Amino acid sequence: MLDEGEWLVTELDLPVDRMEDGLVSLQDLRKIQREASRKSQWKRWEVVAEQAWMGDTESEMFNKLESIAMSDTPRNPVLGRCISRPLEPSAVQGEFMTRRVN
Repeated sequence: MLDEGEWLVTELDLPVDRMEDGLVSLQDLRKIQREASRKSQWKRWEVVAEQAWMGDTESEMFNKLESIAMSDTPRNPVLGRCISRPLEPSAVQGEFMTRRVN
C-alpha cells in the first residue's frame, strides 16, 4: 500500500488483514476506498501503487507477465523481441494490458 493508503487505514481506524508479505486483499482495499470516499467526497485517494494476482497456481505467472508488460522496454524473455511501439507503456500508460501481455 502507498503511504496515503497506510495513512487512511490509521486515520479511519479500519481493521485490515495483511498477508505474510504485507499485501492487502481486494476486499480490504475496496473497504478502504469506500470509507475514504464516504468521508471525503472531494478527493480521489491513491491507496495502492499496483495490484497483484493471488490465490491460484497461475498468479505468479500473471504477475510476472504484467511486470514485463509494464517495464520501460518490454521484451519477450525468450526471444528478446520488443512489443510494438504503440503498445509500450510510455505510449499507453496502464491501458491495453491484456494485449501487451498476449
